Amino acid sequence: MVAQLQIPELGDRYRADMPGLDLPMELLLFGESDTAPDWDRMDTVVRAVLQFTVAA
Repeated sequence: MVAQLQIPELGDRYRADMPGLDLPMELLLFGESDTAPDWDRMDTVVRAVLQFTVAA
């Protein structure tokens, strides 16, 4: 997972999907949304990435 985040296209897709909002990737990556992200989902993704980072 951590290695995939380093590939720009895949990393952007993961970051766009993390908030759990159904918006085009470009809007999410540039913060162009009036909807708040799903913070529980964001926290879960961060914990998963940290777990894989520490394990690697």
